Amino acid sequence: MAPERPPRYFFALWPSASAAGALANARDAAARNCGGRAMPTDSLHCTLVFLGEQDDAALSRTMAVADGLCSPPIRSLL
Repeated sequence: MAPERPPRYFFALWPSASAAGALANARDAAARNCGGRAMPTDSLHCTLVFLGEQDDAALSRTMAVADGLCSPPIRSLL
């Protein structure tokens, strides 16, 4: 059995259920026409920052910064 990989961390935008449904339709069309591996609808997101693996100290600092982040709702057009 392969050793368990440590978690990888990222900041992301997660779509509403209706937006995820629309993205799934686009995903399906892309997979039909281009091939590749379609991602599950419940994992569709937009990664803003990929942090990778974090040791405990770095993760604590990251969480402290994340706790202070706030943004008004946004609209995105794809």
